[in-house]
Amino acid sequence: MVRRSILLATVALIGVGPALAEEAPITSVTLYEAGLAAFHRAAGDVDEIILDIPLRDANDVLKTLSITGTGIDGAQLQLDGSSTLEDVFSSLPITPAEITDLGLLLQALPGTRVRLMDGSSPFEGRVLGVASQQDCTGDGGCHPMLSLLEDGGRLKRVELLPQMSIEILDDDVVAAIDRGVNAMAGSSASNTRQVTISLSGDPQDAGVDYVVPAPIWKTAYRSHLQDDGGFSLQAWAVVENASGEDWRDVTLSLSSGHPRTMQAELLAREWAQREQYGETPPVLFKTNSRADDQVGGNSMELMAEAMSMAPTAQLQADVIAQEGFSAASFTFPDQVDLAAGRVLSLPFVTDRLTGRQHLAWVGGQSGRTASPEIRLEVTNDLPVRLPAGIMTVRDALTGYVGDAAFPMLAPGEEGSITFGTDEKTEITERLRDAQRAVALEITDAGILLRNQRIREVTYRVEAPEGIDVPLVIEHPDHEGWRTEVDGDDVEVSSEEGEYGQDWLMIEMAPADRASRVITVRSETDIETLYQIETVTSDQVLQWLSRRSLSDPTRDMLTEILRIRRAQQDIEQERGELAAERGLISRDQMRARDMLQALERGTSEYARFLTSVVEAEDRIGEIDDREAELKRQHDQLLSELRNINS
Repeated sequence: MVRRSILLATVALIGVGPALAEEAPITSVTLYEAGLAAFHRAAGDVDEIILDIPLRDANDVLKTLSITGTGIDGAQLQLDGSSTLEDVFSSLPITPAEITDLGLLLQALPGTRVRLMDGSSPFEGRVLGVASQQDCTGDGGCHPMLSLLEDGGRLKRVELLPQMSIEILDDDVVAAIDRGVNAMAGSSASNTRQVTISLSGDPQDAGVDYVVPAPIWKTAYRSHLQDDGGFSLQAWAVVENASGEDWRDVTLSLSSGHPRTMQAELLAREWAQREQYGETPPVLFKTNSRADDQVGGNSMELMAEAMSMAPTAQLQADVIAQEGFSAASFTFPDQVDLAAGRVLSLPFVTDRLTGRQHLAWVGGQSGRTASPEIRLEVTNDLPVRLPAGIMTVRDALTGYVGDAAFPMLAPGEEGSITFGTDEKTEITERLRDAQRAVALEITDAGILLRNQRIREVTYRVEAPEGIDVPLVIEHPDHEGWRTEVDGDDVEVSSEEGEYGQDWLMIEMAPADRASRVITVRSETDIETLYQIETVTSDQVLQWLSRRSLSDPTRDMLTEILRIRRAQQDIEQERGELAAERGLISRDQMRARDMLQALERGTSEYARFLTSVVEAEDRIGEIDDREAELKRQHDQLLSELRNINS
C-alpha cells in the first residue's frame, strides 16, 4: 500500500506539475514578531494534497504540519528524503556520472543487447566494452570505440559517432536507466521538496496548517502631538512575502507573540552507531534530559486558545484586535494580495492615547553641561498591547520634530519615549564626593572605624523665560543612603527602576525664572573593622590625629602604637641577624674547605681553624639573640591582643 502511494504521487507530479500547488492555495497567513509565519492552505474535498515547499522549510513542515477538515480518519505525509538520489542509484548497475555519458554507460553494461543505427541498415549485438581511440586521424574528432559481439560470434568495432542512435533491447536495463533519470530529474530541483499528504475516510473541507520561519514583521508609528498633552497614534505594519509563492486573496493577521521555537533536523538522515565486534565498545554520549529542554506542549495552540477567549476591539478600518495569553493579534478585514519577494505596509491601529510631555535629565553621573531630552510619557489606553517599533513624531507648529523608539506597551501600561533635545535649555551638573570621620572604637573584634560618605550634586538650570513644560531630573536613589533635595518649586517622588536601581524623580514646574538651582545631598555610613595585630604604625598615627577621640581610646591607641613600634624594631633586628648569620655561615663553609686542603700543624691551618671556631661562637650568639627576640615579639603580640581586655 505504501509503495502504491509513492507511485501515485510520482504520476501526479509528472502529469500535472507545479499547478498542483494551486489545489491547496494559501488562504490565511499569520506573521509573528518572533520571525515565524503560520500558513493555512485550503484543499477542499480531496483525499490527496500536494504541496511544493522550499527545502529550507522541510524540517519545520515535518515538525508543525497539522490537517484540518471533517470526515478524515487517517493521514500520511511523504516527501523525498535527504539522500534520495543516493538511495536510488545504490540499487542500480550504473552511477549518476555514467548515466550522463554514452560511452561510460555502455562500458557499465557489458553483455547488454543493443541495436545501433547510423543511417545504414541497423545491426544488433551484445556490448563487450568501450575503449578510447589511441591514434586519431582526420578532422572528425576522436570518438570512443564500441566492441560488439554479433549473432554468429562475429566481433565488430564501431565508432560511436554523434549522429548514431542506440536502442537498448534489455527491458530490465531500460527500467533501471528510467529510474535513474527520474531520480536525477527530482534532485535537479534541490531547493524545493514536494510534499504529498494522503487522506483516508471521507475528507470534507480538507486543509493543512504549518509554521515556518519568516522575516520579522515590523511596526512604524506616526504620532501627532496635541495641545492637551495627548497625541494621535497610527501604527503601520511592514510585512514581506518571503514564502516563494504569491499570496492571493489571503487573510492576513499579525501577532506580537514570541513563542518558544526550536529547530529539529527531521529530514536529515541519521544512523545509529553500532559496536564493532572485537573492539572496545564506543563511548555513549548522554543527552540532556531536563524537563525544560523538552517539547512540552504546543505554544502556538495555547496562544490561539487564549486568544479565542479574549475580548476583541476594532481599531483601524475594522481591523480586529485580540489580546491573548501572551500576545496581541491584529487581523485585517480585507483580503491581501502580495507577490513573492514584495513588501507591503498598511495601517492596523489608529487611535488617541494619553500622553504627557516634559524635559528629562538623567543625573548623578558626573560634572557636565548639556541640554535635557524631550520626552513623552505614554499610557496605552487600548484593550490590546502595542508592539515595539520606530515612531515618527510631529506637532501642529513645526511638523516633523523627531524619531523615537516606541516600547512594547500592555493595556494600561506606561512607557517613556524620547524624541529630541531642548537646545534652549542648559543644565550644568556638578558632583562633590567627600568622606569624613565619625567615630573610632576599639572592641574585642578589633578597631571599628565609622566614616560618613557624602555626595552632593548640584543642578543649575538655565532656561528661557516662559518655559511651558516641566523639567524632571532623574537622580539615582541608592539603597542605604539618606537623601535630601533642596530647591524651590519642586516635587520629589520615587520610582522603581530596572536592575535594582531606584530613582528620585525631581520635577520642576514651569516658571518664569531663567536660572534655578537644585541641590541633592546624600549620606551613608561606612564601617570598617581592622584586626589589631595587622594595623600599621602609620594607620595608628593617622587615627590619633582625630580630635574626637575619647581619652581611653586615645590611651589604647597610644599603647598600640608603642607595641607596634617595638615589634617593628624587633623585626628589623631579626632581619639584620638573619643576614649576618647567612654571611658567617658562608665564610665558615669556605674555612672548612681550606682546612681539608691544608696540612695540620701549619700556621695557615691554625688561622683557618681559629676562624671556624670564632664563626661557630658568633652563630651561637646570634641564635641565642634570635630566641630572645622571638620571646619578646610573642610577648608584645599577647599584649596587643589583650589591649582591650
